[in-house]
Amino acid sequence: QDYMLQERDKIWARTWLVAGVLQDVEEPGDFFVFDLEPESIIVSRSENGELHAFFNVCQHRGAKVLLTERGNMATYTCPYHGWVYKNDGRLAHVPDEDRFSRGLPRQELGLKPLRIDTLAGMVWICMDPEAPSLREYLGPVIEMIEPFRPQDMCLVEDQTCRLECNWKAVFDNFGELYHVEHIHPQHELIFDCPTSTAEYFSHGHTRVLINGFTVNSRLPIPDEVPPTQWAQLGTLGMNRHDYQGRVLDVRR
Repeated sequence: QDYMLQERDKIWARTWLVAGVLQDVEEPGDFFVFDLEPESIIVSRSENGELHAFFNVCQHRGAKVLLTERGNMATYTCPYHGWVYKNDGRLAHVPDEDRFSRGLPRQELGLKPLRIDTLAGMVWICMDPEAPSLREYLGPVIEMIEPFRPQDMCLVEDQTCRLECNWKAVFDNFGELYHVEHIHPQHELIFDCPTSTAEYFSHGHTRVLINGFTVNSRLPIPDEVPPTQWAQLGTLGMNRHDYQGRVLDVRR
């Protein structure tokens, strides 16, 4: 628990994070909620087309304002006392406002904003006002992402996988391919893991490069394209029979 709290304060609260994809907030009124315990964050597109990020916390008693994951709304109503906020974060309505004998400083009671930016079709947020800009944070990674044009891709499904392990175990696993030959032997007829390389950059960024559409360079070269490549070739409009006796030409 102590390590988790330290990681929250020293990593997640200071780092640019991918909150979601831009296609989920394309239209005015679109929103989604990004949860990173203990924080909950609203990403919204206001009526004027501007993108916003707010802590999902009512400024009256700290209740969660939105309990739904995504949708399209012009206003958000806190379920606790009915305070209403516009989708640009401004406080719009307070029930029985005259009961607050000293009045309410409305301009100060909007949803609390945090930093937001977009890159490569993704929405990024940062809770630290002193952190470097998103582009400074990503540095050389931007040029590595651009050729894949993720902004032109379409998300068709969200999946959540819960694992009984520390998050760093997953990070370490995907930071190298040293393990693949031993625990994923089925990949030897589609990837060449022994020649893969891993690169490490500032801010914890990692890149792993591996040759695909080939076979493990430690194996004999088969005469026919392995079945593990058939579906991918079909997607690209390639006929596997055209590569009889020259399997390594598939990659070329």
